[in-house]
Amino acid sequence: MQISIRGAPDSFGHISYVWSTNFSDQNFLYAVTLAMSSFIGIESIAQAAEETKRPDRTIPRATKMSIVSVLVFAVGLSAISLGMISWSTLGASINDPISVLVQSIAGIGITLLPIVAFTGFAICLVSSNTGIIGVSRVVFSMSNFGLLPEWFSKVNSKTRTPVRTIIVFGAIGALLALIGQLDWVADLYNFGALLSYLMVNISLIILRQTDKDTYRSWKVPFAINVKIRQKHYEIPIPSLIGVFACGSIWSLVVIFHPMGRLLGFSWTGVGILIYILHRRRVGKPLLGRDIGRSIKPMTYKMNALVLIRPEEKEEIATILRSSIDTRFRLTLMSVISTEKWELPLATADEYRKLAGLDLEAI
Repeated sequence: MQISIRGAPDSFGHISYVWSTNFSDQNFLYAVTLAMSSFIGIESIAQAAEETKRPDRTIPRATKMSIVSVLVFAVGLSAISLGMISWSTLGASINDPISVLVQSIAGIGITLLPIVAFTGFAICLVSSNTGIIGVSRVVFSMSNFGLLPEWFSKVNSKTRTPVRTIIVFGAIGALLALIGQLDWVADLYNFGALLSYLMVNISLIILRQTDKDTYRSWKVPFAINVKIRQKHYEIPIPSLIGVFACGSIWSLVVIFHPMGRLLGFSWTGVGILIYILHRRRVGKPLLGRDIGRSIKPMTYKMNALVLIRPEEKEEIATILRSSIDTRFRLTLMSVISTEKWELPLATADEYRKLAGLDLEAI
């Protein structure tokens, strides 16, 4: 029955309805925006890429596992909940639905209640810490590339962490928690995360066209080639779906969440103002490609070792310079046989030390 009517038929005061009738469909759309918050935080995996060993393997694997885990636990918990108690009981317990669900377990519900409560506290603590880690690294990178004041790029000499950004955004998070309006925090988080997801998907599509030669240790699969006006464009299907999905849900957040709309646009406006003031202070243009050119992937430079004969160094170097791109640092190595030249042992050791010649491709 609940699926057939899609959403509750009642009107709720915290929802900004578009139409004065048909509350059921609008409540369903509002619920979609809340469900999206289950995936928020996955971006923290990519934000920690600079501190990860083998990010080309670890980041894609962790992201895929997180998406599957969220789907399994979100859908599984919803199915189990509705199988144990009615949806109306869950709806009346909006502040503590898990505790109501646990108490309904016959025999051991009361015993499990404190364990579940502590587990929920631990999960929230870990989630908050993950959020601070993510935002501190993002702000540090933006400051490092000239998008924000250089004050944010200060790194602690002992811990090698962006301590200033951790303190600032940790304090902001604590202040929002002390206010007690967690629904406002959720609205703001939904607004910002969906907007960033939308921009990332758009950026990926653009970079596939404008930065084709950049080395990518892992690429988003399932791309199609589209020909428009004699030009070929490579469009990743997952990114195209992401643009549509994130754009649609972000629009629903703007429509149905009045506080999310107010806080989200205010937060974005403050960020844009800080950016404008900073760029003018350092005498740099607001728009341009200089920042994008300065950002290179972590594995942008790779070493290429080539074994050659001593008499072929000039010829081989010329050929290799013209055949490889600037991602490679070229090293030419000659091996001299001491037996063939009948060199003294000391002289042979000196030749071994001088056997390599480093040539950086420009």
